[in-house]
Amino acid sequence: MPTGRELVRAMLEECGLEPLTDDATLITAELLGNAIRHGEDVVLLVYVDRERKLNVQVWDPGPGEPRVGAPEELDEGGRGLMLVEALADEWGSMPDVLGGKVVWARVG
Repeated sequence: MPTGRELVRAMLEECGLEPLTDDATLITAELLGNAIRHGEDVVLLVYVDRERKLNVQVWDPGPGEPRVGAPEELDEGGRGLMLVEALADEWGSMPDVLGGKVVWARVG
């Protein structure tokens, strides 16, 4: 089974959007990493929309909205959503009607 990064890389290649690969794979890894840290199960949905932008959506059962951290200089973590915010054209989250939340990002 491919990893999230491999899935995104293959999709971008198939769609001729290889220039997005570095940013998109990092965004995917950060969103998946956060979801895995905060929940047992995660679901990844990746697609290219009509505007040829990559959409990454990650569902996890954890409550609450993700927040961009303000880590201290020597902290080892807490920068994932800062990277997503810097690299994505837009990103956000929404509660899921069945519980948990979906965190999403668009890049392109």
